[in-house]
Amino acid sequence: MTLKNKYIILLLYLLFANALQAQVSEYNHKAAFIERFTRFIEWPNSIERDTFKLAVIGKTPLKATLSELFIDLKIKGHNVELIYTNNLNDLTKVNLIFISKSEKKRINEILAFTDKYPILTIGDSKGFCDKGVHINMYVDDNYIRYEINQDAIEKSDLKVSSQLLSSAKIIKSND
Repeated sequence: MTLKNKYIILLLYLLFANALQAQVSEYNHKAAFIERFTRFIEWPNSIERDTFKLAVIGKTPLKATLSELFIDLKIKGHNVELIYTNNLNDLTKVNLIFISKSEKKRINEILAFTDKYPILTIGDSKGFCDKGVHINMYVDDNYIRYEINQDAIEKSDLKVSSQLLSSAKIIKSND
């Protein structure tokens, strides 16, 4: 291999490593946002079980980051149980659901199911908040921002702190 080819390979590696690092950083931040959102949400009758159940539905690169984050971290004073599923029946007793981009075609079905329970729904896909997801994260100018569907939150019996609402973009449902 020539010296020129080695430089090209090194340059490509550095370019892709930088992009990979940016993605990992994005996932770390989104996982931290999920935990922080829970600090500003009040569930009806508080959290009734000893464990805060956080479900992830669909395929997402956030799985590893969430698993690492919640090894020792508690939510509302409770240990966190992570549930990875594609089955809606697994979601009846959870407190929070992260709906991944892979579930875009099923979003209406998922929300019709979760609307029956006081479950906080969070996503990170364009248009999810318009459909009725409670909180949706998005990247804007290299910052992670979030929007809240206030109509959907009010229907869910969840209470949201005005502090969280004041820093969010407020969305109305597309009914």
